[in-house]
Amino acid sequence: MTSSMPYGTTVRTGEDSQRYLQALERQGRLLKENANVYKLIGPILVKQDLAEAEAKANANVCKRIDYISIEL
Repeated sequence: MTSSMPYGTTVRTGEDSQRYLQALERQGRLLKENANVYKLIGPILVKQDLAEAEAKANANVCKRIDYISIEL
């Protein structure tokens, strides 16, 4: 098992994935309204609108948590 999940790390178990996604969800709630959010597209960081980034991230993270929970 891995305790931290830096970019590019392979997740080894469903439980690790679930903890990682739950941490992402908590971190997303901590963002302030004036926070700068960037999306990595290839080698480039592109600035994103916070509301758009939150909507996409919440939808994806929730779907992944549900899927992993079912698999466990």
